[in-house]
Amino acid sequence: MSPRGRGEWRNAMGEIQEQVQRHIDTLVATGAETGVQVAVHHDGALIVDAVAGTADPATGRPVTSGTPIFSFSTGKNVAATLAHLLVARGYLRYDSPVTDLWPEFGVRGKASATLRHVLTHTAGLPAMPREITPAELPDWSRVCESLAAAEARWRPGGAVGYHSYTFGYLVGELARRATGRTMGELLREWITTPLGIEGQLYFGAPKESLPGLARLEQQARQWPAGPDDGDAILAPWESRPSADVGNDSEILRADIPSAGIATAHGLAAMFNAVLRGKLVDSARLAQLSALAFESTDQVFGTPARMALGFPIGRMDAPAVENSVALGWPGGGGSYPYATIARRKSCPLPGRRLDRAADQPRSVLLTGRPPTPWEATERALRRIQKFQLCTVRRDGRTHVTPLPAIGAPGAMWFTTGDNEQQAMNLGANPHCAPTTGTDAQPGKAFAFATGSQSSQTRCQWR
Repeated sequence: MSPRGRGEWRNAMGEIQEQVQRHIDTLVATGAETGVQVAVHHDGALIVDAVAGTADPATGRPVTSGTPIFSFSTGKNVAATLAHLLVARGYLRYDSPVTDLWPEFGVRGKASATLRHVLTHTAGLPAMPREITPAELPDWSRVCESLAAAEARWRPGGAVGYHSYTFGYLVGELARRATGRTMGELLREWITTPLGIEGQLYFGAPKESLPGLARLEQQARQWPAGPDDGDAILAPWESRPSADVGNDSEILRADIPSAGIATAHGLAAMFNAVLRGKLVDSARLAQLSALAFESTDQVFGTPARMALGFPIGRMDAPAVENSVALGWPGGGGSYPYATIARRKSCPLPGRRLDRAADQPRSVLLTGRPPTPWEATERALRRIQKFQLCTVRRDGRTHVTPLPAIGAPGAMWFTTGDNEQQAMNLGANPHCAPTTGTDAQPGKAFAFATGSQSSQTRCQWR
């Protein structure tokens, strides 16, 4: 690159940094966020390093680039990366039965499960056994014994369903039996120490580091009390992020590999190392990013396109990007991801837990007008304090928060027991809300398309 080209590149990167900083400053100033970090690596270079807000409302301690934040589900990105390192180093094989290392696991329909099934969320154990509570998550032996005795909800490899907390324990127990080390130890030895990011990425934070962590804050609008969760696959605590859980010192110090404690820098550095061949070679990168399973998610009812350990496609991204983006969002709004073709990693952790559990913060860099889907999504976010009342096939009503999970170009209404209705708002320009757009409690509304006569009729509670 010529000196002039380098200067233009630096100017462009500086503008992006300024835009991101202004955006998160606005989020904090308006109360939409209380503390947030953004770090972006592009082709190996750190191009965005932005922070805003406070880490602890009680003391006013500010968020810095070095402030670790507990984040639900983003730890799956780290656990999946460790799984690939275990295979690369000869400890595990993708298609070897889990029972080769964990014989007790092979009961009640799980005997054929492999690491590939675990990584693609097709192992058949999406939910913790109901006897497990959040307080028991630090008890590794108790949780793994319960999972080994559990019944598979489907034949391993026969369906896909988001493995909320179970994913980390399944990968972690295989790792422990194969190496004799915990996931936290492997993370330190294989990722954080070699990459020089000690203190920025944890499974189980050291006791002395706890005072420096950010304190999570529950959004004022709590999950509604009253909806019947009896038909749901996941227990409420598995699908609804809680600041009480994320601030609990026992949880923070425990190995819980489906969650994680990280800075944006730590997650970005890990993804950057994956993209640049420092952790996996190019052949394995192609393998871990290739489509491995595609179907409807049995937990949420949304389309699922799975690579080995990662969902394919960035949430709300253009369709052309969906084949090259990897990354698990975190309940409450944090979202790390990597785009392979662009060699970019972009984690966005925050400490306020939004009730839309897996809805990431939006950072618009171009200044362009929103697309119809983006505008619709923004309108929906403004009305999330309401609940949606739908009717099951047996005639019973079901109440659920809106929305359950968003997929690119679609809005999904969860009606319980894997019964969903979806309207393709992004791809069909004729699709629009026909009534009830003000979302007044008790007011009926419908979504209809110009090309179909059927409508989904619902009522705001």
